Amino acid sequence: MIIERPFSGPWKEIKRQVDALAVKERSYRPPHFEMATSLARAPLIVSRFILLTALFEDLDHQLAKKALGLPEEGFEKNPPAEIKERLKGVKILDPFAGGGSIPLEAIRLGADAVAIDYNPVQWLALKTIEIIQRRRDLINVKVWEELKKRYRRGFGADMKALCNDPQVDKAGVLLKEACRIAKELEEELAQYYPPYDGDEVAHYLWVKQVRCPKCGAWVPLVLDYGLDSKRGVYWRPVYKDGDYEVEITNEDIEGTIREGDGKCPKCGAAISNSYIREKIKGNDRLVLVITKDKKIKSFTPQDR
Repeated sequence: MIIERPFSGPWKEIKRQVDALAVKERSYRPPHFEMATSLARAPLIVSRFILLTALFEDLDHQLAKKALGLPEEGFEKNPPAEIKERLKGVKILDPFAGGGSIPLEAIRLGADAVAIDYNPVQWLALKTIEIIQRRRDLINVKVWEELKKRYRRGFGADMKALCNDPQVDKAGVLLKEACRIAKELEEELAQYYPPYDGDEVAHYLWVKQVRCPKCGAWVPLVLDYGLDSKRGVYWRPVYKDGDYEVEITNEDIEGTIREGDGKCPKCGAAISNSYIREKIKGNDRLVLVITKDKKIKSFTPQDR
């Protein structure tokens, strides 16, 4: 197998290009990454490279480049028919499939893939890949791409607006079912995420806290107070007696935790790691809510 030999000559250059595309891919998020976040998911270009070099005793360098989409297309380029024909009927087993990069690329190369994973979320993502291979009518890719451009929000999507778009009916069964489930979940879970101050909440910021062993004030245990470092938005505790209210500020102040030990922002007393471990349980506190329109609102003691 190619992978068992040291990479030299053209293969060394191919490996260099693959590494460069892998770095680029990590910031791009390929389509199947949208199903579930997997921090350990291997780049598709690397998975394809591993499969090609593990399955072939020898492979023409030019054909290998085409199969890998070099120098610039990478995973977006479908492998040539010659590769698919040569790997037809080959069985690939991935017993720890995780995010599914290797089984997905095995299928794209023309092989038969068997993927196993204990994590139910990853299993569902893998099952979706399998089903879509058999049922190409489940999603209209062109319509989906248009909807994604319109409603993409960071790493997620505005599902409420997306599902109310008439184009959903043209996007295929998969998206229609996803919207049905999303609406059911919204109805079921709405009671647990009520509006705050009349605004729909997007994020809740909780902190763990302990009482200062010296002055008795509540100490939020945070590495930093950052909310939006690009815009210079932070929060900080403002003390009144032994409790605090939250203030939004543009001042970046030091957090209360460093290497497991704490420091009281009210009196400056040191708080040992052993004390924190003993007293931390059951003291979680909601300090901020961030609304859908990105307003940051402090959660006051009166709101509890």
